[in-house]
Amino acid sequence: MILGKNTSIIERKSNNDSVSFKGNEIIITFYKRSAASLLKEFLSNLLYSQLVKIYTEIKREGKVEVFGDLDFKVMSTIDKKKRRALLP
Repeated sequence: MILGKNTSIIERKSNNDSVSFKGNEIIITFYKRSAASLLKEFLSNLLYSQLVKIYTEIKREGKVEVFGDLDFKVMSTIDKKKRRALLP
């Protein structure tokens, strides 16, 4: 499930590395990098962009005051427990 939608992940060998998100499918074409590392990078970037949108909306609406900048960091685990792994 990605952004609240059931999502299929399709992996294909190719002559280049890329990830695309179309409808309810993530299509990973891999050559030099592993499909898992490409997916992890893609999901991290997607999550970060959503966090930035939320942060921008909060600032714009003025319902919450934010003093200074926030720094977001995407982690692969929460409190170092493997059972709470966020990304493969």
